[in-house]
Parts: sequence; structure tokens; C-alpha cells
Amino acid sequence: MSEIRSALLALAVGMLALATPAAGAREALGAFGDWAAFRDPGNDHKCYVVTAPNQTRASAQNIKRGQAALSIGIWPGRSGAQVHAATGFGIDPSKPVILKIGSRSFTLLPEGESAWAENAAADEAIISALRGGTTAEVTGTSARGTQVTDRYSLKGISAALDAARSACSGKNAG
Repeated sequence: MSEIRSALLALAVGMLALATPAAGAREALGAFGDWAAFRDPGNDHKCYVVTAPNQTRASAQNIKRGQAALSIGIWPGRSGAQVHAATGFGIDPSKPVILKIGSRSFTLLPEGESAWAENAAADEAIISALRGGTTAEVTGTSARGTQVTDRYSLKGISAALDAARSACSGKNAG
């Protein structure tokens, strides 16, 4: 495994620890391009794919924030997967978070430092667009009014989702 992929995997493990409740050690399923896949070995064996932004733009300089990440959670026995954007800052709850993939835009619902798809159908549409895209942008407004856009590479997302789906019984990664 190259040094870059090893660094990505280490970063993704750290982001995953921040984005999910503590549940013991996670099993790395691998690094796939700019994405990493994991399995949570708890009773329900949740799986995740995650990546960090490769570019950030903000309407203010020197912003202070935590770790940003784009991830998808997969649970065995569920009929779908769940898209999650961690912004690393408190999001203005009165403003939607926008996920743009190519020419398609999706509204995510803000909650604290996270944003989620509106429903299972939106999750499914987003995952389909992610699989067919090359980049994704998440734009949100902080509680202080700063607009921040994080850009994510989608290189490797399909392979990461396939690995996670396989590790979590195979029927619900999109």
C-alpha cells in the first residue's frame, strides 16, 4: 500500500471515529482511490465508506473548524444506505446544506455539525450520482454566517461501496 493510501486510511479512521459513536475498534476493509471502507464489528456489523475533502473554499479567511468528511453508512438488513456530511462546524439550522455532484444538486438537512439526506429515496439518488460522478461539493453556512464549500474526489467510491456492501451482507450499498 502506498504512503498516500496509508495516510488516507489513517485519516479516514480518525474521521470515522469522530463521525460515529464509539463502538470499539473498526476493521479496515481497504483504501480505494480517495475513499476508505470500514466495518464496525459490533452486533450489527455496520459498514462505512468515508473520504476527506481535497479542497475547501470559505467566505471568510482563517476559519476554525473540526474535521470534515463525506461518508455513507450501510447496515445489514436495512433496505438502503445513509449519506452523511460532517462539516466540522456548527451549521446554521435555517439554511440547507447543498450537495452538488456534476450538474445535480441535493438538499441535505443540517443537524449540529452534520447534514443528512432528506429521506431514503434521496439517499439512493445521491449514492447513484456519487457512483457516476468525479467530484462532489458540500456547501453549508456556519452558525456565524460563513459559507464553506468542501470538494471531494469520487475516485474509488464505487469500489469502496462494493467492499462495504460485501462485508455487510451485500444488499444495501446502492
